[in-house]
Amino acid sequence: MGGLGHKKPDVPSDEILLELFRHTPTALILDEFQTWYDGLTNTRQYSWRTWAFNFIQILSEIAKEHPDYLVLVVSVRNGNTDAFQQIQRVNPVIVDFKGPSARSDRLRLLLHRLFENRLQVGASAIEGLIGNHIDEYFRLKNTAPAEQARIRDEFIEAWPYAPHLMELLEDQVLIATSAQGTRDLIRILADLYKRNGEEKVILTAADFQLDDEASTTTALLDSVANQHHAKFQEKAQRNLKAVTDAIAGSGRKLPHLQDLIGALWLRSLAEVNQAGADLATLHVDVTRDKPVDDNSFQVELTTIVENSFNLHEDGNRYIFREEENPQGQTYRQRPQRQAISGRWGPSAPCQGNTLCPGRQW
Repeated sequence: MGGLGHKKPDVPSDEILLELFRHTPTALILDEFQTWYDGLTNTRQYSWRTWAFNFIQILSEIAKEHPDYLVLVVSVRNGNTDAFQQIQRVNPVIVDFKGPSARSDRLRLLLHRLFENRLQVGASAIEGLIGNHIDEYFRLKNTAPAEQARIRDEFIEAWPYAPHLMELLEDQVLIATSAQGTRDLIRILADLYKRNGEEKVILTAADFQLDDEASTTTALLDSVANQHHAKFQEKAQRNLKAVTDAIAGSGRKLPHLQDLIGALWLRSLAEVNQAGADLATLHVDVTRDKPVDDNSFQVELTTIVENSFNLHEDGNRYIFREEENPQGQTYRQRPQRQAISGRWGPSAPCQGNTLCPGRQW
């Protein structure tokens, strides 16, 4: 366009451009289109705006009528610019990242960037892997029957990640910690799958393990700008050690100890008014291919809270805080003989290994 003369609008004709694309099919991506287009003006010497209008109009019509020859992808920041109105003239397919389908569109983009062959795993195969987790989610969250089909589709679409994990990371944790949006999210999700994806049928907040220094927690904390949140990892690790030291045979009596501490740590990083999690949410986090008994889980969580320094009950929510929990201190000062008598936790054995997603990947 910069070499066009000033005596006439020397824009290539549609016939010339169509012949060019027939010879070499092309995908043309115009990113931040309004930055260029809305800055153009006509002068006495050069009709920049008019030439650009005609050129984009020709490209749009070719892309609409001959999609095998030209794919035209244009990004604009909002729908209030001349650039957007120009592209709208040929009724394009709109992907609105702030519209009703924004979350679904972003999820597809993330999975496409994370996995080369995600679409090769069929919906029926995925549902066979995570069906029990979905059913338990409906039960624990008291999901209305009318909502279940839609939510089941969300689980299948988000696999191998749970949609409640994606929502937590995107809407709460990354915002509260001032992370760098999509870039940090992709890094976190990639590391999470690399370390857990072959062993877990679905990835949840419980997979953010605090006993592995090279795990996803490190990647997440690298993106944390707020030092207040950065201190939470050390405190959560101290609480994990305190519970392990206090409960003899904690691996057997508290089969979900590491999962619960990791989930509570991650959920405590969220925005203040939504930080922490209730009993049902934590129960969902630790549920994989088999249901977890309600009573055993309640006893296990209570035992962990009673033996933690910084884990608090706030109404119906559990949350890590910097200050110590005085109720937990009281329980920790009880005679050791109570721990020996079995007061401190369940005797149910660990559930064992969960199903593997298989070798589809």
